[in-house]
Amino acid sequence: MARDVAEDLAEFASGVADLPVQAQASALNDLIDTLACAAAGLGSGGVGEIRGIVSDWSGKPEARLWFGAEAAPAPWAALYNGLVSHAVEFDDTHDDAILHAGITVIPAVAAAAERRGNVAGSELIAGIAVGVDVACRLALATNRGPGETGWLLTPLCGTFGAAAGAARTLGLDAEQTLNALGLAYAQAAGNGQATIDGALAKRLQAGLAAKAGTLAAIMAAAGITGARQVFDGKRGFYAVYQAGDYDRSKITDGLGEQFEIKKLSFKPHPCCRWTHAALEAALAARAENVPPASLESIHVSVNRQAYNSTGDPIAVKRKPRNVVDAQFSIPFAVAAALVDGQVGLEHFTEAAIARADLLEVAAKVSVDIGDDWSCNQTRSVSPARLTLLTADGREITRTVDRPSGGPGDPNIDRILRDKFVRCCGITGLREELAAARLEALTAIGSADNAVTVLRNVTGAVAPA
Repeated sequence: MARDVAEDLAEFASGVADLPVQAQASALNDLIDTLACAAAGLGSGGVGEIRGIVSDWSGKPEARLWFGAEAAPAPWAALYNGLVSHAVEFDDTHDDAILHAGITVIPAVAAAAERRGNVAGSELIAGIAVGVDVACRLALATNRGPGETGWLLTPLCGTFGAAAGAARTLGLDAEQTLNALGLAYAQAAGNGQATIDGALAKRLQAGLAAKAGTLAAIMAAAGITGARQVFDGKRGFYAVYQAGDYDRSKITDGLGEQFEIKKLSFKPHPCCRWTHAALEAALAARAENVPPASLESIHVSVNRQAYNSTGDPIAVKRKPRNVVDAQFSIPFAVAAALVDGQVGLEHFTEAAIARADLLEVAAKVSVDIGDDWSCNQTRSVSPARLTLLTADGREITRTVDRPSGGPGDPNIDRILRDKFVRCCGITGLREELAAARLEALTAIGSADNAVTVLRNVTGAVAPA
């Protein structure tokens, strides 16, 4: 029987040591970003309901429900924490892999660490880096993106990343980690229909993947076996979920030497990454002194992936039915940018999506697939070309090839610090208290026991 790539991933996840400094720094940044997003998501739709369900189930209090006083069995804590981290669509992206990485992996790693009880900070960071690498490599290997297949790679590949990260954090060996990946395969799922329908299931799928990965690692530690030919087998992941259309080399090349976590983008705007180039083009055009009342039409061209997810159907994108619709709408994001000069969390509320001034501008936005981007830009963050026509006859065109917040942004430390403090402020936590939690979090990599730090940072918030 041929060696499955799952064996390579299991050996990597359980055995890699001496992470590159940049990979460690990127893992810490992803932890800061994910916890910031969790704080911002506490009041979002579906979060309170899932928290209530988890609390009603009760059980062994192994892992904290972030920014609250309650704890739950590790898989259920991972479920809740994955959901709350994804609720405001503000979390990281790997632009080429077309997925969010931290929201599946970090809740699983954190839950596994709390279940274990004493995990060095360096091992927690390693668990995050390993899990993100597995999720991203598996997604990069797919030759068709979610806008074509309908599979959402965040939960689909994130389930395996969560399992690998949790297995590493629990101290599983290569054989046990292989079983964890097989058990993750038994649970892996995730589809784009929830996005089309504007359902809360869109944000929940991240939590379900985190829960599945955590459960897979715990079961593997107990001796439960999973499929071994997980990815390359006759009924393996790529045969079943991708019709065999994948590039195996993208999983194995540079494994253990080059870490995909270094390529994460951190969002400056709380909406789908595929809207970012368009809204930043709108911000650039707004600088030309274009009053919203003077706008005759706004046309945006993007690649096929962005169009399928954030530009169609145009009636829904122009007039979102709910917050999820708005988070995945180029017309709404462009309207917010043109009217208010920025796009923030305040735009993605039930009140904001009913604002007449935003809807009036959104109704003037049309979206199409740019001919020059339709073939060679299907698996990366979309560029955008925006053209405004005004009542006085002006035509203003702005193009953004790659939106801000990507890898190598020299301002990332400041951006993430401000984001963490601002998002914690939404919970009512005073700025100085949020800054103190952030300071503790930034030192977690050198902590003797990361669990203590995690519990202090994600403890219950009190009103200001």
